[in-house]
Amino acid sequence: MNKKIIIISILFLLLGILSGSVFWFVRYLPHMNKLLNYQHKLATVVYDKKGKMMGEYYIENRRWVPIDEISKNIIYATIAVEDRQFEKHWGINIYTIFRALAKDIIKRKKVEGASTITQQLARDMFLTKKKTIIRKIQEAILSIEIERLYSKDEILEMYLNQIYYGEGAYGVEAAAETYFGKHVSELTLPEAALIVGIPKHPLKYNPKRHPEYALLRRNIVLDVMANAGYISEEDAERLKQEPLGIVIKEKGYNNAPYYMEEIRKFLISRYGEDILYKGGLNVYSSCDLSIQKKAEEIFEDHLRKMEIERHFKYNIVNGFINGKPEYLQGALLVEDARDGSILAMIGGRNFRQSSFNRATQAKRQVGSSFKPFVYLAAIDNGYNPSDIILDAPIVVKLKGVKDKEKSIYKPSNFDNKFMGPITLRQALAHSRNLATIRLLQRIGPYTVIDYAKRCGITEKLHPYLSLAIGSASITLEEMVSAYQTLANQGEHVTPHMIDSIVDAKGNIVYVPNIERKQEISKQSDFIIVNMMESVINEGTGRYARILGLKKPVAGKTGTTDNFTDALFVGFNPDVVCGVWVGFDSLRTMGKNATGAVMALPIWAKMMKSLIQGDSLTPPIFKNGGDFTKPSGIVERRICEQSGLLATPYCPKIRNEYFIEGNEPKKKCNIHGPGGVNSGNIWKDPYILDKNKKENNNEGFH
Repeated sequence: MNKKIIIISILFLLLGILSGSVFWFVRYLPHMNKLLNYQHKLATVVYDKKGKMMGEYYIENRRWVPIDEISKNIIYATIAVEDRQFEKHWGINIYTIFRALAKDIIKRKKVEGASTITQQLARDMFLTKKKTIIRKIQEAILSIEIERLYSKDEILEMYLNQIYYGEGAYGVEAAAETYFGKHVSELTLPEAALIVGIPKHPLKYNPKRHPEYALLRRNIVLDVMANAGYISEEDAERLKQEPLGIVIKEKGYNNAPYYMEEIRKFLISRYGEDILYKGGLNVYSSCDLSIQKKAEEIFEDHLRKMEIERHFKYNIVNGFINGKPEYLQGALLVEDARDGSILAMIGGRNFRQSSFNRATQAKRQVGSSFKPFVYLAAIDNGYNPSDIILDAPIVVKLKGVKDKEKSIYKPSNFDNKFMGPITLRQALAHSRNLATIRLLQRIGPYTVIDYAKRCGITEKLHPYLSLAIGSASITLEEMVSAYQTLANQGEHVTPHMIDSIVDAKGNIVYVPNIERKQEISKQSDFIIVNMMESVINEGTGRYARILGLKKPVAGKTGTTDNFTDALFVGFNPDVVCGVWVGFDSLRTMGKNATGAVMALPIWAKMMKSLIQGDSLTPPIFKNGGDFTKPSGIVERRICEQSGLLATPYCPKIRNEYFIEGNEPKKKCNIHGPGGVNSGNIWKDPYILDKNKKENNNEGFH
């Protein structure tokens, strides 16, 4: 009786010890809910408009793919190499454990692994790689639980999306993209064998760093597959002769870095960093990488040329002062005029040296590129392109300024010359400052501000006389957005950089709210655009024609005092492009560093590639047609000196467009019989016709 009690007591003690041990091993293991709801760290991937990958944001570079989209070559190679009994065991393989243990004892060192695919998955998801008895026991317990909760296909899917394949790639999809530039479903057998061989030693078998070891490892995998019966020995020998076929691909911010950074900031503001770096979003951007690449080539080529020609002391290689870049900088932005898509963006010359985005963040004076809004306001309030304005000296006493020297505003033209009485078309085409300021005086600064706002300028604008010649500091992004309204027949479209966002489960979680609003009448818009065509055909932008841009385009140069900023913004009916060039610090670029010299060549070459192409490359926008003339527009032959209907005696005649009902009715009064030569006195160019709306909007400062 005593012996029975002792035996029972010992059994209970052993059972207690076993139960305690199991409890001790299990207490630090994840709860069943965590197993069922495990969140893999998935990379957010950004694609361009045509589906080409631009870049990624991640902690672990991983993109989830379902098992039915994974190449069978990968699946067979993985099972052959890692776990041939995968379909038969229940998480652990007792036979392989004892076999490996026996070999380890005989060799007196660890020579063979015994982990199943499920054990490797459990270790990678929840445990460390530290080789201890405790970890192995926990690993076995977890594996059994995983097998209970998931099917074999689900376990294999998790494994192939979880394991590290070197070169920062987690999961087979990231590995396929990293090493071969393709989707995992497209992998050939030797490519799959190479990838499957990497996890054994990700550094040693990395084909980009150690191709000789990677080749040996790949061939071993092919032999193992033949031994397992997945391929024949003859096929294995034949496939061993295949080259590695590695694709060297650029990573991360190398593709449109400033564009990628703008998207990153948007995603963080909307979803937070955790979702951005782990949530597996698929972001479909508005960027077109073919346009982006072309823009970068043209942009850098011209700025390097300017550095050489102008003997700038600093350049992109050594141009730093106190750690800040002081070489010639610039920005470029391309927008689809029809739908507001931002197709390309350059925010500077080197993102790694300076992530400051000069296209979206730099508020610089825009110079004469602001003038179209002055003339637009005039046209929409009764003026005509043929109306006469005086290009002559102006002296204005400013109100409320006590300092006598500062109280006098005395602007000048770029060339310090005066053209006298000229048409509004000529004034805009030749960028005459004094004529434009006179025009602003007549229609009023607040009227001009209203039209600039309606077109898309959101920056606060002040009612100063200098507003007429671009004293306002505005980002290139806003200027391009405002010009988009002009290019699109007066309809403003909300600019956007993202077309849609899809979450890791395939749900569309974001589509931009794109608003369309007819801000300007089509008739007034057509007139101002036609006037801006004269800038390029006969005015300050005519160098674009010399550079070979033949298609119908409109635009405007911009140059600020002391040549600190140079701009050109222009468009055709399909696309708008804006370029800014200058130094980060407000220092001069040198004599005659105008928008026509520093910015226009970039714009012209960019537009040429977009709408015209060349003998080798077709245009991206194949329409390239003229601007649409709306109903309500009439055409008349006018005298360029009087702005009235031409007579046979007028020396300078041109066909001019007018809004129907506002065309001139009188014939030229300065040429021929009854003209100036007959004793008539020149009509005061400041006197407005009755049909023009005058709004002085008092308040100059």
